[in-house]
Parts: sequence; structure tokens; C-alpha cells
Amino acid sequence: MIPCFDYLRSELEEATDFIGSSLSVDSPFIGEMAKHFLSTLGQRIRPSLVLAFSRLHRRSGPASAPQLAAMTELVHSASLLHDDVVDKGRMRRNRVTVNVKWGNKEAVLLGDLLLSRSLKVLAQENDPRIIGALYAITASLSEGQLLELENFGNRRLDEQGYLRIIELKTAVFFAESCLIGALAAKAPEAQQAASREFGLQIGYCYQILDDLLDVTASLSTLGKDIQNDLLHGKMTLPYIFCLGQGEGRELLDFPAARPPAAERVASYIRRSGAYDYCLEKARGHAAAALSSAARLEDAALQATLQDFVAYLFSRMERFSAATAMSERPADSPTAAA
Repeated sequence: MIPCFDYLRSELEEATDFIGSSLSVDSPFIGEMAKHFLSTLGQRIRPSLVLAFSRLHRRSGPASAPQLAAMTELVHSASLLHDDVVDKGRMRRNRVTVNVKWGNKEAVLLGDLLLSRSLKVLAQENDPRIIGALYAITASLSEGQLLELENFGNRRLDEQGYLRIIELKTAVFFAESCLIGALAAKAPEAQQAASREFGLQIGYCYQILDDLLDVTASLSTLGKDIQNDLLHGKMTLPYIFCLGQGEGRELLDFPAARPPAAERVASYIRRSGAYDYCLEKARGHAAAALSSAARLEDAALQATLQDFVAYLFSRMERFSAATAMSERPADSPTAAA
């Protein structure tokens, strides 16, 4: 759990328990897969946003908030299972992925089961706007994943094309999660719009930082496969920046059988200016997100969201710094300090 959302702990645990009970089945085989996957649940950002915004101008969220939070996490978890199949992912949270342990078919079908459980929550909702929000999430995810597949190996993908992909795959999900919370809180329309805009902008910020971590962090610090994007031809912002430079094109235009060493790529990302460029882009989206948060006129929630933004950048710096230190020669002055 992210520290700034600690005040939501009991509701988040209720949402997690709901996910676990939703996957309670008679089959030991399915149960074992579900238990393994649930042990890899990460920071639970999307359900935390649902719960935080459900308290907009309220001391506590409505009774339905934990189930709505669980609904978003079920959809997110399903997308991760499917992504691991597409990207041939091997590790999450320092544990092998379902597709590695059981197989691709099993991972896809478990993802489908998670999606079906999210629909069970939706069937109990009477608010058509919440139904519309979940539709927006699932439709955008599917379109984004297909658009990303279409551009695998596309060295001509530009920044605008990249932003469109991460909007569909990540930013819309964050936006609709915040909106679902605001809808549950029965917030006025203007604050619903501000909630959604915060989520959209922080979703861009989050994904840019996550893509940068894929290049500059390590498996031991991040807990999942690194440089998977590069190895599978996924053109993210750091690579797009580097492909605009001669040395970068030479480094990244490699045969599939002989990818460059991870340390060499990470080092070039830092010295080429790509690292700083991506950070500045992320900061721009973070500033836009906080500008939207100010329109919520809820000081407590605004403080939480400011802490959340600060956490995203501190996480980026912490993981990248740890990797940079591990790459230094043992006899370097900095490493010995």
C-alpha cells in the first residue's frame, strides 16, 4: 500500500477480501492459480483512487465503495494477466507469472474469470454513469493493447503516437477510477470533471515514469522483468527520444538474437538526455493533475493527492538511484562512500 493511502487501509482490505471471495471456486486447480496471482497484487493504485475520491467532501465513503474499488482491481489484474502473455512476462513482485508457471492459455482464461467477476459488481449498480465508466476502462484497454501491438517494432512511432497508446492503456483507467469514486460520493458535475482530469493527467505521469523505470531500474529493485519493452519492440518515450540520435539508433537497432546489455542501454538513457526529458514530461502532467485537484475544493483530498504525486517521483528516483549505484565499479569513490 502507498503510504499516503494508509487511511484507507480498512476499506482497501475489504476490497481485497472481496476479490479473494470472488475467486473462491470448487476447483483446486483454479484456486491455486488465483491464490498465486493474488499474492502478486501490487500497490493497488486504482482501487485506492476509487476509495480516496469516494470520500470527496465526506468523512467516509459510501458502503459500496470497497466493491467498486475491487471492481477496478479485478479489471486491472485481468489486463496484467493478458499483458504477461503478450509480452512473455516472467516475473511480477519477484514471483513467476501465471503464464510461466501454468501456461498462456491458463493465464488468459484466468484473466477472463477476473473480468467476469468485475461484471458481478457492476450488475448490482444502478448508476448508469458508473456502468459507463467501466465500459470506458475496458474499451480503452482493449483498443490501447491492440494499438500497442500494431506498433511493436515500429521505429517511426513518434511521441504523439506513444501518448495515444498510454492514454488508452493507462490514463483513461486512472481517470475513470477517480470518476467512479466521485460518482460514488455524489459529487457535483464540476468536481466529477476535475476528478477525471486529475486521473487522466496522473495516468500519463505514472506511465511515463513506469516506462522510464523499465529502462533504468533492475529486476531486484522493481520486482518484475526489465527492458521487456525494448526486447519486444515496444517503443516507449525513452527509446523514442534516443532513436532521434545517431548513437541511440545504432545502439537500439539490434538483431532480435543479440540485444544490447541492459546496463549499456540504461547508461545511454541517462547520458543521452532521455532520462531528464522523460522526467520533465512526467512533471508537466503531474502539475496539470495537481491543478485539477485544486478545483476539488477539498483540502484533505488535495493533500493526499499531492503526497501521491510526490511518492511517484520519489519511487522513480529511489529505484533508479539504486540501480545506478549497483552499476558503479566497486572501487569507484561513490560506490565506496
